[in-house]
Amino acid sequence: MKVHIRLGKLEEIETLIELQSKSLLANHRDGYNETQIAFWVESQAKIRRAGLKETLFVAEKGERIVGFSSLLDSRPYIGALYVHPDYFEQGIGSDLLLAVEDLAIRRKLKKLLGTSS
Repeated sequence: MKVHIRLGKLEEIETLIELQSKSLLANHRDGYNETQIAFWVESQAKIRRAGLKETLFVAEKGERIVGFSSLLDSRPYIGALYVHPDYFEQGIGSDLLLAVEDLAIRRKLKKLLGTSS
């Protein structure tokens, strides 16, 4: 089944935070513990709820959200790129990154950075 990329909705934020936690735990088993990841995810959630504006893209397979990405509205930064661990290595991250890149091109951004850049 092909993945469908669409704009995310504010009411999906809790689902996205849960997905982010699972993705981080699967990707960083050797680097971070569950407490550190929970703190990181919660702090990012507070920032988002406090008004950091970003355009969210959601990847769906059937009715299930399997990943998400975002582009900050005020700066040329990728705000997020996460895929549920059950769907790693299926090209979903690439599809989500393409959605962000397409939006950046439409916004005529000359560069695009990751938030850790």
